[in-house]
Amino acid sequence: MQLVVKESYFRHGVTIFLCIMCQALSILFSKIASTTTHDIFSLIFNGFYILSISMLVIQAFFWQKVLQNHSISDVYPLMTLVNIVLLILDCIFFNNTIKINEVLGSLIIILGIVIIGFPVKKTI
Repeated sequence: MQLVVKESYFRHGVTIFLCIMCQALSILFSKIASTTTHDIFSLIFNGFYILSISMLVIQAFFWQKVLQNHSISDVYPLMTLVNIVLLILDCIFFNNTIKINEVLGSLIIILGIVIIGFPVKKTI
């Protein structure tokens, strides 16, 4: 058996990383917006809410660039890294502690990405 690394994981790594960060920042800004507003009308004009939407728009442009060259099944598993980035951002911005089940879940996510990203080809 031969271990083969999917080229798509490395070719546009910066663009995929920017997609992950934009999505994570969008969720972070959305959380901050939710803690600073109390009704729907003030939410519309909340700067953090506008930043959240802006991050999603930017992420959409990066994602389209990635999808021009790669199949969704090759690159979408990497988007699950958003959960790990959010776990870290949650600790930094909201002073939450990381629980053991969150660490185990993060390890399972990384293991899943490795399993999907490094398929084994049988050679005779």
